Amino acid sequence: MKNLKSLTIALAITAMALTGCDRVAPNEIGVLVQNYGKNPEKDYSITSGKVVTASPGTTLYKIPGYEQRNEIDSAITNKSSDGTEFSVKTRYSYRVNPASATKVVKEYTQIFKEGGDLKQVEVKALDPTITDIVRDIIMNSSSSKLMAEGGNAGFTDEARKRIEKAFADRGFILMSFSTVLDYSASVKASIDARNQANSQVATLDSQIIKAKKENELAQIAAQTTVVNGQAITEQQLRMAWIEKWSGDVPDTIVVSSKEQVSMFLPPTTK
Repeated sequence: MKNLKSLTIALAITAMALTGCDRVAPNEIGVLVQNYGKNPEKDYSITSGKVVTASPGTTLYKIPGYEQRNEIDSAITNKSSDGTEFSVKTRYSYRVNPASATKVVKEYTQIFKEGGDLKQVEVKALDPTITDIVRDIIMNSSSSKLMAEGGNAGFTDEARKRIEKAFADRGFILMSFSTVLDYSASVKASIDARNQANSQVATLDSQIIKAKKENELAQIAAQTTVVNGQAITEQQLRMAWIEKWSGDVPDTIVVSSKEQVSMFLPPTTK
């Protein structure tokens, strides 16, 4: 009878040992909670491999350690500081920081207890965090800043930095983040009109520069024609004077300048 009782106890212990063990896969992060998690500083620990969970109040949480990807379904909308409405589509990826896995489990224990996973964490925590940050940046930015050249890139950089910090505070590592910043129909019409006006101004400036250059070329050509005409006329006069000169020199010549004297003298020959 005694041997039977001992055998029963041994079988019970063996059954408990078999049913009270679990295993953390290589691509998972294990967080073991003991003593019902009454002492957050001591009762939460990161574990891996085979884990004994037979003790009362012990729970093993297994969360993915690999990269998670998500896209917020609805565009995030808000008005800028000057009342212009903007909308943003966001896409991001992240993973749990292994060193902060206990923080994730502590923060979202209720989700995991109810059988939820990181997708529920995204919906209830991460997506709202991103939405709040994006809306805040839009609200505190002017439309001119958001629509300026490189505005979307600058907006994305600012949002990424703030989201990285917010995720880190929650135990997550932001891997990638991208946005598509869009405007209302009225803003797009305004941008198109501004771009068209800028294009017209650029074309007009080009035409003005071209007209100035053409005018300068015309003036140079006119001046060249005048100079050439004067040179030809003076040469023709000298030839006519030589052809008609009889060889006599007048007794008296009244001149007012050296230039006029030279006109009355025949060209010297050597």
